[in-house]
Amino acid sequence: MQSTSSENEKQAAWIYRAIGKVGRWVLRFIWPTKIFYPDNFIRDRRAIVICNHYGLADANPILSKLFGKKSNVVLKSELTRFQFIYEVLKQVGGIPVRRGEGDIAAVKKVVSALNREEQVLLFPEGTRNPQDIKEMLPFKDGAATFAIKTRSEIVPILLYRRPRPFRRNYMIVGQPFDLSAYYGQRLVEVKQDATYYIEHKMLELRAQIDCIVEQYRGNLKKYAACAQKERD
Repeated sequence: MQSTSSENEKQAAWIYRAIGKVGRWVLRFIWPTKIFYPDNFIRDRRAIVICNHYGLADANPILSKLFGKKSNVVLKSELTRFQFIYEVLKQVGGIPVRRGEGDIAAVKKVVSALNREEQVLLFPEGTRNPQDIKEMLPFKDGAATFAIKTRSEIVPILLYRRPRPFRRNYMIVGQPFDLSAYYGQRLVEVKQDATYYIEHKMLELRAQIDCIVEQYRGNLKKYAACAQKERD
């Protein structure tokens, strides 16, 4: 009887994995997104991936085009109420977190994933921006805390606008950076300054993608040539 139960669990896990893999291709089709500088993305070592947050679809291009096998997504626990959704989310490394609470179990899962040299996606705004605007909400200190505690690099990603089905969107992957300037210091004393630093990096990325899309219509060659002239 126990053997049958184990076989059923394995079969169910295989089905959910298959759904997860097929889902990645479906996401690419429904939410077409052009990604600028995808080579900046870290796939071979631990990294905290951060992105601005409009809604549930924000993670789709990251999951379908950038993430590999060893990836994780921090998401609100409300999404796991339904067993089917929860099982599928587990196959893409979903880490449910209870917002507004000290969710120790979720924190341990994030740290464990980073210690396994995996990537973890989280949204530093903490909640979705209710309006389709460029301005971001104030950042929570979770990304800074994890980056300092685990000495992980941060990969900043920014969506140009709110994702909508079958509407072309743009996403930029910024240069990875670390918070080594804050290593060895008391976390409680530096995490807010580190969070401001992360916000500054994201604002720089916002200015960059706005310029690429609005001034150069997504033409990276023209943008790079102009940027080089300014540097010279």
